[in-house]
Amino acid sequence: MENRADPIKELKTLHLALCIGALLIVLICHFFIRSIELNGLMDTLSLFSIAGLLIAVLNVLSATYLFNKRTEELGVDINSENLNDYRAAYVLKWSLIEAAILINAMFYFILNADPINIVVSILLLLILYFSKPSII
Repeated sequence: MENRADPIKELKTLHLALCIGALLIVLICHFFIRSIELNGLMDTLSLFSIAGLLIAVLNVLSATYLFNKRTEELGVDINSENLNDYRAAYVLKWSLIEAAILINAMFYFILNADPINIVVSILLLLILYFSKPSII
């Protein structure tokens, strides 16, 4: 008999690991590189702030579009044949959101951009957390 792990559990574990990993990166940078300060949140927007906002919006929109497009093609029935395709759709969605989180966090911590970048990172972390696997 073959002991195969539950694919739903695997996806939930992967999702949780991505959320915790992004949160840990933001927290470690907060404690070791630069503390998070929200003073002058919208005073001026630098080029990095605008780029971070643009990357965040484009990544969330493209993640949602690509995920919906892929899952519509697969249909509602989930079976062993299309399970890997559902998994790939979720991983694509989560990776695009996490990329935007990390880019905005690095803009804030390393390039000393405006506080709007860290706020965007935190909001994207919430979006990532609430995009749990629900179809499967």
